[in-house]
Order: sequence, then structure tokens, then C-alpha cells
Amino acid sequence: MSARKVGLLLLILGFGAVVETAWSVRHHLDLGPAGCRVLGGKFYGPSFAFEEHSVETVAVGTRVEVDNAFGAVQIGAGEAGRVRIGLRRVVFLPTEARAREFASGILLRATSAGSTLRISTNRDELTRRDDDVGFETHLTIEVPPDTAVAVRNEHGSVDLADVAAADVENSFEPLHVASVKGAADLKNRHGGVRALKVGGALTLQARHADVEIEDAAGRVTLDVQHGNIRCTRVGGLKIEIAHGDTEVEAVRGDLEVRAKHGAIEATDVAGNADVETSFDGVRLSNVGGEARIRSEHGEVRASGVKGALSAEASYNGVFLEGIGGPVEVAVVHGGLEASDLATGARIKATGDDVTLDGFRGPVEIESRRGAVHLVPAGAWTEPLTVSTVHGGIRLEVPPGSRFSLEATSQRGEVQVEVPGFTFTRTEPGRVSGALAGGGSAVKLSAEGGDVSVEARSKSASGEM
Repeated sequence: MSARKVGLLLLILGFGAVVETAWSVRHHLDLGPAGCRVLGGKFYGPSFAFEEHSVETVAVGTRVEVDNAFGAVQIGAGEAGRVRIGLRRVVFLPTEARAREFASGILLRATSAGSTLRISTNRDELTRRDDDVGFETHLTIEVPPDTAVAVRNEHGSVDLADVAAADVENSFEPLHVASVKGAADLKNRHGGVRALKVGGALTLQARHADVEIEDAAGRVTLDVQHGNIRCTRVGGLKIEIAHGDTEVEAVRGDLEVRAKHGAIEATDVAGNADVETSFDGVRLSNVGGEARIRSEHGEVRASGVKGALSAEASYNGVFLEGIGGPVEVAVVHGGLEASDLATGARIKATGDDVTLDGFRGPVEIESRRGAVHLVPAGAWTEPLTVSTVHGGIRLEVPPGSRFSLEATSQRGEVQVEVPGFTFTRTEPGRVSGALAGGGSAVKLSAEGGDVSVEARSKSASGEM
């Protein structure tokens, strides 16, 4: 056999070994707190289950701590003075006899230390002695009413209900918490999280997991990466999230969201809202206080904000409706569409048009590479300053307005067609004058665009 054929045969055999190893690693990979490792146990093939139960007597106020791995933990309310524990041992071996023999060595441990009852198994000892056998330990626990619980679990779901407080760290399976009277401190990786009816403060850290929170009375603090968030009927809410979307409804306090690579949608916020994201947009509605919004590479939409609003956006537009307080907008590579602004605005926009339809209060606008169209909500008597570069200006004047006008255009025309307007100066590219005897200053300045000031009929202005 030639050397080339021998080399080819060795290459084929080597490739086969690599594929076999990769297949084994794929089915036995564990990403735990210690990092990446290959599971030693065999969690596949025939399995047999064996159960045992025990009861522990405890004093009032005893805290229950659970330490488990490779199995589910379920905790609920039971009778006063007793902790009932059910252990379901699942052993992966070819025959029931061998599985039963191994299961007899899996021990349930319940030890009291002061005001704490600790529940665990001897998994670590068995694993060190025989790492080739895969086995699961599933715990079902009933605790006295108003018991605080703590759980440390890996590779199994955790389900808690009707406890006084919850401190849980879990991985690779879902975490569900319901009806916690006090505080809840939760951590979960690679599994969804759902928390319902938490009476105290709720803190959560989640990785590669979707999160759902409902009916949390206290302050909620969330730190989530690679997962979506949905919160409904919560107290004050603070969120840090990366690579996931955020949906919030009914916040009884303030809302703060810091997001990256994800959309934010929030409605019915009783307090202030302070939100920012990147590479996606923001939708905010019905805010009882002030709002601050920032979006990089995403649009901003806000409506029904009772207080002041500040918005920054890039590479997309800003859309506002029904803002009760002063508005300040800075948008780059995007424009602004706004209606029903009650107390004025300061706007800087680059790259697209600015349209204000139905606004009151002093207004200042700087626009670059975009036109400005203004339609006041009623008779205009407030200061108004607009400057554009490479864009025109159009002001529609409702009946009953009163102001002094200074309008100029470089490389464009200025036209004023408002009944009752008195011209004090007219020349190419410049018009000065007053309406109804004059008043607050209206200054319109365009470079590379026309300026048009025209009358707007009462019916067209939307006045009642």
C-alpha cells in the first residue's frame, strides 16, 4: 500500500474519531458555574424510579434551605410545625436490579442548625465514588405557612408557591415562583422565569432566559441577558437587559430601563419613565410623570405623557402625541412628527422633516436637511423661532393670532399671505411685519429653502 493511501486512511479514521467525540460532547455538555465540562454521568437510556418520604418537625419561623442538582424541586405550603419531604430517585442503568442497588445508596439528608432546616442528598459523595452512573433527585417539599425558603439547584426546574420569602438560584430548567408574601431574590440560567404575586421587593438575574413578572407589589429589579422581559402590574421597576425585548404594562412607580439590542414598549406608568436602548425602538404611552427616552438606531414613539419629555434618537424618527409638559428632542438622521404638545418644545433635527400639528407654548426648532411644517393648535401668541439649512419653513396661522414676524431666506423666497398682516419691510428674501398689532416674536430663517406664512381657517385648525 502506498504512503499516500496510508495517509488517506489515517485521515479518514481521524475524522471519524473527531466526529464521534463531538457527538459525545454535544450530548454530555454542561455549562455550570465552574465553566464548560463534559458530564460524567449517563443521563439517557433505560431508567428506573424509586421514591421515599420523610417528615421533619420544625419550630415556628424555621427557614428551609434546599441544595440539589439534576432534578426538580417543588415547594408548597403544608401544615404548621412539619416539613414533609418526598424524594424521587431516577437511576439510569440497564436493569431495575442494578438501578435499585444504586438507588439504595442515594440518601436524603435533612439537618437542623439553629433556626434553619437544610435539605440535600449525598450526590457529591456518590459522584466522586462512581461518576459513570447518571441519576436524578427530584424533591417535593411541603413547608409550614409563612416559611422563608432558599434553593440552590442545577439541571432541574424549580417551582415555589405560598412561601414567606424566596431566595433561589437555578440553571438549565425553568423557574416558577408564585404567591410570595415577602421578598424574592432569584437567579436563573438557561431556563425561563415566571414570578407571580410577590408582595415584597423582587430582584432577578437571568441569562439566556425569558422572564415574565405579574402582580409584584414591591420594587422590581431585573438584570437579563439574551432573553425577553414581560412585566405586568408591578411596583417601581428597574431593568437592565441586553439582546432581548422589553414589554411593560401597569407600573405603579417609576420605570427605568437600560437596554442594548432590544425594543422597549411600556404603557401605563404612574411615575416617571427613563428608558434607553440601541439598535431598536421605544414605544411609551400613558405616563403620569416625566419621560426621558434615548434610542440609538431606532425610532421613538411616545403618547399620553403628562409631564415633560426629553427624547434622543438616531437613524430613525421621533413620533409624539399628547405631551403635557415641555418637549425637548434631538434627532440625527431622522425627523419629528408631533401633535398635541401642550407647553412648547425645543427641537434639533438632522436628516428629515419636522412636523408639529396642534401645539401650544414657546417653540424653538433647528433643522438641517429637512423642512419644517407648523400648525398651531389655536391662535398663536407665543414666541416661535425656526431655522433650517437645506429645507423650507411653512407656518399655518390660525384666526385670532397676534405676533411680530421676521422671516428671511437665503437662496429661496419668502411669502406671507395672512389677512390683517401689516408689512414693515419687504425685499427679496426678507419680510418683516406684525399681525393684529404685533406681540411675541416669530423668527423664521431658512437657508436653501422657501419660507411660507399662510392663513389657516378655523375649521381646518381642529378648534372646537
